[in-house]
Amino acid sequence: MVIAGHSFFVRHSYFYLKYAEVFWSGNPGLFFMLQAGVMVAARFALRTRIPSDGQWHPLLTSGLLVYMAADIDLLSLAVIGPEALMYAASRLIALGMALIYPILVTYLTFVVSVPPATY
Repeated sequence: MVIAGHSFFVRHSYFYLKYAEVFWSGNPGLFFMLQAGVMVAARFALRTRIPSDGQWHPLLTSGLLVYMAADIDLLSLAVIGPEALMYAASRLIALGMALIYPILVTYLTFVVSVPPATY
């Protein structure tokens, strides 16, 4: 459910940006460039602080998902507000994704391992 909810929010935010130039004067290319830059910088700067021990940290993960939902809400407010909201949302979404993906990947790798298939 956690992964499905996160996937739903992120997919709809990208679909929403395809029409950014139609609704307002925002630039989707700049949105994605800012997002990629923040994601790389956050992963590099926080590489020692992101938990990668294979333990499920429910408070951290649920907090990050609430944070990501708030970022998507900020993106939706960009339609009625200034385009700076769209660019602020891109940076905040990138920070959330940079933190949540390593947590989920290490949990799925270490804890939810699938036994090898026998032929």
